[in-house]
Amino acid sequence: MSIDQIDPTASGMDEAVPKGKIYLLGLLGGLQMLDPTVANTSMVEAGRELGFTAAERALGASVSTLALAATVLAAGLAADRLGRRRVLIGAALLAAVGNMIVAAAPAAEVYLAGRAIAGIGLGATLAATFAYVRFVTPGPKISAALGLWSAVMISMIIVGLPIGGALAAGSWRLAMLLVPAVLIALVVLVPRVLPIMPRSGDGPVDYAGLVLIGASTVLLLYGLSQAATSPTSLRFYGPVSAGIVGYAVFGIVEIRSRFPAFPVKLFTNGIFVAAVVAGVAWNFTEAVVMLSTSNLWQYTKSASPLEVTVLQAPLLVILLVASILVGNYLSKHSDRLRQILGLGFTACVLGFLLMAAAKQSSPAWVVVPGVAVVGAGLALISVPQSVMFVSQAPARYFGPVTSFRTTVGQIGYAMGLTLSVVLVEGFGHARFAGNLQRAGLATPSQVAAGIDDVRSFARDQVEPTTAAGKAAVEAAEKAYTQGFDATMVLCAAFIALMGVVTVFMIDAGGTIKRLRRRIRPASGDTHGAP
Repeated sequence: MSIDQIDPTASGMDEAVPKGKIYLLGLLGGLQMLDPTVANTSMVEAGRELGFTAAERALGASVSTLALAATVLAAGLAADRLGRRRVLIGAALLAAVGNMIVAAAPAAEVYLAGRAIAGIGLGATLAATFAYVRFVTPGPKISAALGLWSAVMISMIIVGLPIGGALAAGSWRLAMLLVPAVLIALVVLVPRVLPIMPRSGDGPVDYAGLVLIGASTVLLLYGLSQAATSPTSLRFYGPVSAGIVGYAVFGIVEIRSRFPAFPVKLFTNGIFVAAVVAGVAWNFTEAVVMLSTSNLWQYTKSASPLEVTVLQAPLLVILLVASILVGNYLSKHSDRLRQILGLGFTACVLGFLLMAAAKQSSPAWVVVPGVAVVGAGLALISVPQSVMFVSQAPARYFGPVTSFRTTVGQIGYAMGLTLSVVLVEGFGHARFAGNLQRAGLATPSQVAAGIDDVRSFARDQVEPTTAAGKAAVEAAEKAYTQGFDATMVLCAAFIALMGVVTVFMIDAGGTIKRLRRRIRPASGDTHGAP
């Protein structure tokens, strides 16, 4: 099936975007994006009250993501077999219960368990809403519907972030009840607004395959998270290597299976591969921009969390508006998908290069134009990428394939977070010593004192009182900015490469078809073919 051959009668509805249904689906899906931000905002106070160790604090920041990654494909399969509306309601309520457990947690262990439960529920909720958009929307309008769905999810972040921050300032427990309250209010509407989606799929469930891909994804994400603190240690290379090997084994097993959990032969479909690459690139870019700019402004400009939110707002606002515009345009000009993707990647590359113009002496807003350009680029990538995913999902594997979009996003986002920290700090450290020497701090004792002053400033945000201390902090800020600039240039090159691969895969139909013929299903089996 090509990107513009979605069955127009799939939903049995009039030729129009069902806005009421899309609004509800977007709000439910947006809570998966809002939840980790609210939890991270509340974690400092929660850690103090519950006595988190360093390991518990690190796990608290990632456990919901790991739980989501381990279970989202299984949730997609469950939605196919049990009914998507039923699973959507159950997943949303599970997420609400998980965060209510967190809000009432008397100890760190209970807090972590609640966050894991919330991650499972919200991952399944997001995947179900994505699949539902395809079902409730007439084929010719799917691009417009996906653009609106994306925009509504972004609006949830724009509105929810300040509310969550305000609640967290008063009580972290109260802040953790924000997402459950909204989930419960929205779940009440689901049976009234969303039609029942027919079940699909048959045959035995490949539990071994689901466990294997879930475990492989968790290992990969965990390993990537360790690179920020120990990029040369076994804690990074071990899990990442094990995750990659696990994916390879999963692919071999699934190709030979009569009833695979996931149709891995889709990876011989050029459009599907393009969708995966674009999904990794999109989430990588978002993670790099959001984390790197936040750290830059806080470390070098002493910006408050509110100021960072305001400075990043153009990205979110432009992403919201552009998603609607791109979706509407693509619904009328589906043959322009390749060009839209190319323009999106070009905008992201340009945005990174504009951000690389930051200087230690520059005001914080100098980076904002680049951030805004990236926002437009992300919208130009996001909507076509979503369209490609739903258009290539086989009916028999609709749940696992549409859920795999979430897995792809988690991998891309983890890569962005990891590389942005490792590269910025790596490049910054390489320049710090030279900056200290140019500031006149050359002797071992002066360097040691300067490093102490920088650490104290980073911890307490109190300017040193000595001339040497001020010089050391200025040298560190300049080094960090230089590291930021170098990282933006490298990210621009990486996204340019991803863009070339994406466009090439869309155009590689003949090559992919020849490769596809070489992959033979298991004896007598046709179930695995997408």
